[in-house]
Amino acid sequence: MGRLILITLSCFTKNYYNLREHGLSILALGNWKSWMAPPSIVEFILTLVLREAIISVSPTLQGSVHLGTKGCLCDFSASLEDTKFKVLDGFVCSYCRAALQTDGFAILADELVHQGLCHFNKGRMLNENRLKRYAQTFPFLI
Repeated sequence: MGRLILITLSCFTKNYYNLREHGLSILALGNWKSWMAPPSIVEFILTLVLREAIISVSPTLQGSVHLGTKGCLCDFSASLEDTKFKVLDGFVCSYCRAALQTDGFAILADELVHQGLCHFNKGRMLNENRLKRYAQTFPFLI
């Protein structure tokens, strides 16, 4: 069964921004403010969608993995404000790489970094050509 991702500009109580339940992921980005840029809200959305895609294929990484913020795509960030580090840094740490390899997705980390995250990290906006390449690289997200 697939995972449905709902992206909304609403807010959850207690400043949560992500909820996963019964194959549904909700990204509630109502607490994103323009002063958080860079990265833009589009870059936040794309990074968080990549994270949700990983949990749909990797049982090992389905929960929040890191308690500290180190810039890995699988960081747990209690607030949307701290999420910007995973958006800006755009990498997958060695622990998560090993977990992806264990789950049979050894090259996924490199594909995410080189084909996905590097196209929009460091505050660069996606242009139409980059978005097309992104869609071709990760067709399972479309």
